[in-house]
Amino acid sequence: GSLMIHQDARILLGDLRAAHSLSYGISAERHAWLQVLRGEVIVNGEHLRTGDGLAISDERSLTVDAVSDSELMLFDLA
Repeated sequence: GSLMIHQDARILLGDLRAAHSLSYGISAERHAWLQVLRGEVIVNGEHLRTGDGLAISDERSLTVDAVSDSELMLFDLA
């Protein structure tokens, strides 16, 4: 099935193994919300654990470093 939302949004889901990292670019005029579904990560220097969320504005990129095996959901929003 699918979910209808009335928002200009991209929703991404990712698994990241411990000691691995990823980068994500955010276009100008967009914002993001990162939700940690499982695990522990460091995002642009902020330490997050299972259940934590992070609002991101005025940043052009995110760097996510996994402290443990992690599952993340990223909302890229207008």
